[in-house]
Amino acid sequence: MSDATTRPFVAGNPSSIMEYWKRMAAFDKASNHSPLREGSTFDLALVEPPPLDRAGARDAPCFPFSTQATFVLCRPLQQGDNYYSQVWVARQISRGSDVEGAELVLKFIIPSQLDLPSEELTEEHIMWASYFYPEDIVAYQAAAYNALAKQQGCTVPYFYGAHKVTAPWGELVSVLALEYISAPCLWEIRDALGLNYPDDDAPHIPAFMEYLNYEKYFALFQSAIETITNAHAVNIRHRDIRDAHILVDLAHNRVVLIDWTNDAPAHLAKTGLMNDPGLARIHDVLGICRRFLRCKAHYKRLLLYIYPTFPMLHNFVPRP
Repeated sequence: MSDATTRPFVAGNPSSIMEYWKRMAAFDKASNHSPLREGSTFDLALVEPPPLDRAGARDAPCFPFSTQATFVLCRPLQQGDNYYSQVWVARQISRGSDVEGAELVLKFIIPSQLDLPSEELTEEHIMWASYFYPEDIVAYQAAAYNALAKQQGCTVPYFYGAHKVTAPWGELVSVLALEYISAPCLWEIRDALGLNYPDDDAPHIPAFMEYLNYEKYFALFQSAIETITNAHAVNIRHRDIRDAHILVDLAHNRVVLIDWTNDAPAHLAKTGLMNDPGLARIHDVLGICRRFLRCKAHYKRLLLYIYPTFPMLHNFVPRP
C-alpha cells in the first residue's frame, strides 16, 4: 500500500536497512528515558465519524472535529515489550479550564517498537507479507474502521482518524483515535457464569448472570458473527480475535469488536499463506466460535448450532 516516498528504507538494499536499524535502535533507547506517560499531551484534529443514523447506536462523545484540540494521556490500556502498540485512554483538555473533557482511546503505532526488517529483506518479501512497513500497518487498520462505518457506534468503535504525532523521545509515530467504551470483556462474563470457578465462587454480578439465559448469550454470539460476516463482505478481516478484543455492550446486548488488524491484502488470496484473506476469514469465524464455546453453561447447545452452520470449521471444532 505504501510507495517509495513513504517507505523508511529501501528493500533489497542492506545499507539502507541497516541505517533504518540504527535509527530505530536510537529511538528505542530514547523511549526508555522519555516514554509515553500519564500527563503527556498531544494535539489532534479528530475526524468526525459517520452520522448517528443506525438503530441503537451509542451516543458519540462530544469532541471538536476538524480543528486542533489537546488531549492528555490518563491511563494505559496496553503497554510493554510484549505488544506492538501502546494503547492509552486520553481526555480532551481546555486551556484555562478545570472542566474535564470526554475520553477516547489513542492507539500509538511506534515504528521502533515494531518488528525490524532482516538485512536480506527484498521486495518479494514485502509482496508476500513477510514484513509490513509501519505505514501499511496503520493504513490496513484505518481502512478497516472506515469500511465498517455502518457498524461504528454499534459493534465497532467510533473511529476518529489516523494521525501523526511526535513522541516524547522525538520519533514520528502514528496514532489511531477511537471511541473509549467502558464495558466488560466476554471472558469476564464467562468467568461469572462459572468457567474458571469449579467451586462455585464466581463473582455474582447480576448483569453478567443474566447470560445464564441461552437466548441472551446466543444474541451476543450472533452480533459477533454478523459483524465479522459484514466485514468479510467488504473485504475486511479482523485477524486478531482474542478475549481482550471482544467487549460486551450490556445496555444493547451485543459485542463490540475492537483492535481490527486487517493485514490480509487481496493479492494474497489463495496462496495459503498466513495472511491469505480466505484463511483469515476462517480464522476470524473460528476465533469467535471458540471464545463463545468456552462457556460451560452453553457449550453443548451452542456447539449444536455451530457445527452444522459452519462446515468450514469441522476440522477445528468437535462433532456434537
